[in-house]
Amino acid sequence: MVNGILIPYGMKKSDKKADRKHPFGYGKELYFWTLVASMLIFAICGEMSVSHGYEALVESAAGDHPFGDLTLNYVVLIIAMAIEGSSLAIATKQFNAARREKNMNPMELKNVDTAISG
Repeated sequence: MVNGILIPYGMKKSDKKADRKHPFGYGKELYFWTLVASMLIFAICGEMSVSHGYEALVESAAGDHPFGDLTLNYVVLIIAMAIEGSSLAIATKQFNAARREKNMNPMELKNVDTAISG
């Protein structure tokens, strides 16, 4: 719902032509409104997750829904950590290979212009 409103709004704002106040145009508006939408979604989902977890703990403490065997939960978490760790290792290896190929040291990376021309 949030991104269904904010992203089209950002698209409409980014189509505006350059004027005296914004000589380079409004093209970056889309990135701003996309960021706002993603932050709102993250905050709303995070709050829902925390409140659901709190309710589950309160119900468990009251004896309404006691936790069962949590072995499967831990197995899934360990598998997920192993997969995420291998993904990080592969990405780091590829990044370092590309960095060596371009002869860049980490201190030079902060000077790279990441702006998207638009």
